[in-house]
Amino acid sequence: MANNTYCKRVENETILRGFSKSGEVALCCKSQNPFPIGTDFSEIQKVKTALNNGEKHSHCSFCWRQEAAGIMSWRQIGNQMTIDAKNVELYLDNTCDHACVYCSPKYSSMWAQEIKQNPEVTPYVNEENYDRKKEHYNHVPKILGYIEELGKVAKDSAPLYINILGGEPLLTSAVKKDVIGDIIQAFYKHASADEHLGLCIVTNGNTPDHIIDKTIDLLRKKSKKYKNLHLAVNISAESLGSNAEFVRYGLNWNQFKKNLIKWLSLECCTVGFSMAVNMITWKTTPDFLRWAFLHAEEYKQRININFNTVMFPHHLSIKMLPQDQFYIFDEILNVLEENKDLIINQKLYNRLLLQVEQAKDSFGKLSNDEKFKKTAIGYFYYIKHHRHQDIADINPDLLMYLNNRKK
Repeated sequence: MANNTYCKRVENETILRGFSKSGEVALCCKSQNPFPIGTDFSEIQKVKTALNNGEKHSHCSFCWRQEAAGIMSWRQIGNQMTIDAKNVELYLDNTCDHACVYCSPKYSSMWAQEIKQNPEVTPYVNEENYDRKKEHYNHVPKILGYIEELGKVAKDSAPLYINILGGEPLLTSAVKKDVIGDIIQAFYKHASADEHLGLCIVTNGNTPDHIIDKTIDLLRKKSKKYKNLHLAVNISAESLGSNAEFVRYGLNWNQFKKNLIKWLSLECCTVGFSMAVNMITWKTTPDFLRWAFLHAEEYKQRININFNTVMFPHHLSIKMLPQDQFYIFDEILNVLEENKDLIINQKLYNRLLLQVEQAKDSFGKLSNDEKFKKTAIGYFYYIKHHRHQDIADINPDLLMYLNNRKK
């Protein structure tokens, strides 16, 4: 497609969120103008038609703003990638036991509760619309109906991958009621048992023992029933120990390590890490990657890694960092080259390298912005006094940099 509005992501993605009374359907995770979850799909098709015809549809306003500012947009990044499957992202609700520093109340019930108790933190948090009156709605029947429709056309369509996210999906009431099994059943209700279905659970790795054990038992049973059911778990992580506990507030690092071993030991499931690379953890990124590969090697697994970077809020992104830390990219690429045989396949390895290269495009772009430096300092002050975690203990060099002091 030759026009300058075409989006490969919109052609292949659907986002379903159960965060509000009406729910949300989006054709990209960045869309700021989603449809209600019951919207007729002929209306949604109009977005694709508009983009294919060179029109800047309002559904995609996030990318138009990025491109107008001279920043490589999510659309442009996606157009550089090989996307040869249909992807559905399911956000059942915002139940979560974390309040990650870069997250928001839309995706975390723990964040919603903290803002109610400490409204002064609001200026530091991602500003996204969310339902303040009620956090949980039952959109599962509509979601299952949509997946049934995908099962009907599975034979004539690209392979389907369903990603279950949150919040923390393994803590949602729907998962506790076996919605994972219901999703698999909904697809195969009309699809042949020979059709391919990929199912990925994106988890924060903090799951209590009884829940993770029940989930693993379910996945084992389903993998035996459907020979072309590919199961995966992507664990959200980008740093280690106390650093991880600072960024992913609510995390118990010991529980995380124990759960990781359970996932790596599950023979019917591939394991990956979904990183959210940010200003706080930047210097430790190579160490985290080495640690991940060491575990893969120990448990004789090949893994997947998504090198996602925090874009918002600005004051926590790698856009804030000074150019003298750009060398970390070289170290990251060296680690990846040394361990490329531990990535699941060449396609995923190539995508990972592309993600790292794309991160370079924004690195340091806001390093001279004093307003965002002050915002970061204010946020760390809040964290110290309300969460009792001190950035000076985690990353003293970063604090010195933000205060315009040299080491």
